[in-house]
Amino acid sequence: IATEYILIDPTNEEYYQRQLESFNSEIDGLFAELHGEIANINNTPFITFHDSWHYFADAFGFNIVASFQPSGGEEPTPKHLKDLQAKIGSYGVEALFSEPQLSIRSLHTFIKDNGLTIGILDPIGGKEGRMTYQELIRYNVDAIINTLNHSRN
Repeated sequence: IATEYILIDPTNEEYYQRQLESFNSEIDGLFAELHGEIANINNTPFITFHDSWHYFADAFGFNIVASFQPSGGEEPTPKHLKDLQAKIGSYGVEALFSEPQLSIRSLHTFIKDNGLTIGILDPIGGKEGRMTYQELIRYNVDAIINTLNHSRN
């Protein structure tokens, strides 16, 4: 983004570079802080509603073992649900994460039958407390921490 701004407005290149450096420093600090907060839960296995959180999981060392939906917008087949139940048993999964934009109606029976705790991860933000990239990252890490800690109790 900074590069594009500089191409459009080269007279303010120094300003854009300072903003970029400030942002990078803030993000590095946030990631270091959050890595310290997740140390006791980052190996805990969990399931996401769909297969879109692996970059986030890789950045923080989270252990996503499966997704409820086999692919975008596709309901799970009985075979897929059976495979998920096997993973829940073999990995000791205690939590499943949905998203605020998705209906969790199809999850209720599966969650209840498997004794799972449900958490909410937000890929979009744009709500109070999730207006900036930093707030959204913190919200999602906190949601994982709180849900996984709750599932253990």
